[in-house]
Amino acid sequence: KPLNLMIWMPYSLLMSYLKLLILRLLKLPM
Repeated sequence: KPLNLMIWMPYSLLMSYLKLLILRLLKLPM
């Protein structure tokens, strides 16, 4: 199912980006 892949790829990229953003935000107060 190519459609599933087209949905999954941007989603996984978005999640990795959000994880980096959260890690950066957590580092700020410290």
